[in-house]
Amino acid sequence: MATSLPLAPPRSGVTLATRGHTEPDEDAALVARCQAGDPEAWRLLIEKHQRRVYNLAANFLGPGQEVEDLAQEIFIAMYRSLPSFRGEAQFTTWLYRLAVNVCLNACRRQPPPTVPLEAAESSLTAELAQLADPGPTPLQAVLSREAAALVRAKIAELPAHYRLAVVLCDLEGLSYEEIARIMRVSLGTVKSRVHRGRALLKEKLADYFEP
Repeated sequence: MATSLPLAPPRSGVTLATRGHTEPDEDAALVARCQAGDPEAWRLLIEKHQRRVYNLAANFLGPGQEVEDLAQEIFIAMYRSLPSFRGEAQFTTWLYRLAVNVCLNACRRQPPPTVPLEAAESSLTAELAQLADPGPTPLQAVLSREAAALVRAKIAELPAHYRLAVVLCDLEGLSYEEIARIMRVSLGTVKSRVHRGRALLKEKLADYFEP
C-alpha cells in the first residue's frame, strides 16, 4: 500500500541560495525554497518531477506491478534527502541517482515476477531488429504499442543493473554520459551494461520472432 507523502517540505540549515550550483534556475529556486520550509515549493517540485519518477518506476517494474508504491518510495527518499542536497550535480541527475538506488533496493528485497502477456508475434520481427542498433535510440520510437508492452515486460526480467541501463538509455532516452553520472560508473561500464542488457533482452524475445 502506498504511503502518503509528507505535506511539509524538508528543511535544511543551508540553502542553495548561498551556494554554487549547476542545475536549471527553476529547480534551483524550488529546492532553495523547499530547504527554507516553503510548502508550496515542495508541492511544485513534486508536481514538476512526478511524471519522470512514475515513468522510471513503471519502466523498471514492468506492466502490472506496484508502480505507485515504488514511486512513493522514491518521493519519500527525495523528501528525506533534500535537506542535504547542495547542488553539486543537476537536480534531475541527483533525482535519477536517488531513484535508481531505491529501485535497486526494491529489487534486492524481492525480484519482480515474470509478467504474462499476449505476444504480438506477427508484428515483432522488423521492430525487434531495431534492438541490434548500438546507439541510444529510445525503444518507444521504433516499437508498436503491443510490441512495446512485451518488451517492457521482458526488460523487467533482466538483472537489475542491466535493466536500469536499458531503461535509462532506451526508455528514458538518456545519453551514455548522463547515465554514467547518474549511476556513478565509467562511460565504458555504461556502454557494456547497455550492450549486455540489449543482448539478454533479444534472447528473451527470440521466441517471438517469426520463423
